[in-house]
Amino acid sequence: MKRDVVAVINDHHRVLADLMDQLLALQSSPSYRRLFDEFAKGVGALLRAMDLSVIPLMKIEGWKQVSSQLLREHVELKHQLGELLTTRLDTPAYTAALNTMALKLRRQQRIGVEQLFPW
Repeated sequence: MKRDVVAVINDHHRVLADLMDQLLALQSSPSYRRLFDEFAKGVGALLRAMDLSVIPLMKIEGWKQVSSQLLREHVELKHQLGELLTTRLDTPAYTAALNTMALKLRRQQRIGVEQLFPW
């Protein structure tokens, strides 16, 4: 069962990483908005799954072996998604926000794997 959860979360992160790579490469493409919407929904689903299942389970377990860094990264990822959703696409601020999102998403995946699924 644990391996199934790990596999699902890792697969979800891989899909999001692939979408992020496409977003970074196709920022001026006509299909960009559709791709971004798919990415935003995927990140939203990941954040919601963390809020509804992973974080409550960590709380039940007494927060054993989980650093505050994981929780900070989770909140920062939410904030960065909000920045992307509210910044105009055709601005340098958007490009900066997209690059920051890519870094935060990769960092959250790495930290999550290290701290939540060390087995």
